Amino acid sequence: DTLDAATLEAACAAIREAGKLAMFTLAEGDDALNAPIVGVGLSWEKGQAVYAPIGHLRLGADPQIPMDAVTEALKPLLEDPSLPKSLGDSKRERLLWRRHGVDLAGVVFDVMLASYVVDPERHTHALEDVARTELDATFTTYEALTEKRRGFQRALSDVDVEPARDYAGQRADLMRSV
Repeated sequence: DTLDAATLEAACAAIREAGKLAMFTLAEGDDALNAPIVGVGLSWEKGQAVYAPIGHLRLGADPQIPMDAVTEALKPLLEDPSLPKSLGDSKRERLLWRRHGVDLAGVVFDVMLASYVVDPERHTHALEDVARTELDATFTTYEALTEKRRGFQRALSDVDVEPARDYAGQRADLMRSV
């Protein structure tokens, strides 16, 4: 589901009640120190994922939740060391959220780190590659999400909310299975 400010609060309550969180943050570009957050996928039960759209700039895009509101809602969860979190790349997530005043705590699983520990010789430790290899999972690729238009790769912020929701939700849910 795509969240708005009201349903974000309900999702946070459900996460708190479930006592666990898998999260995937969509950000524009690879530079976690400067990349603006476009949205965040959250999952707390297998097959249950939601998406908070933050920075979709496409003309006619669905309503967005202001970054300040998302930070205010998620900060207590993200900083809670007693709430276990699964992430695809905890270093990247920490850098993205630190710029918004959030000190991520309680990370118990990092897909990239776990992949490296299991097989340091693996060509790549990205979530997509690990899931494909370990789970035989198929899903939308980043390249498909940001399909080329007129020879140029689209920016994440130019992607409609619905496909971004599905992409981020798949990844948040995958972290529960890897």
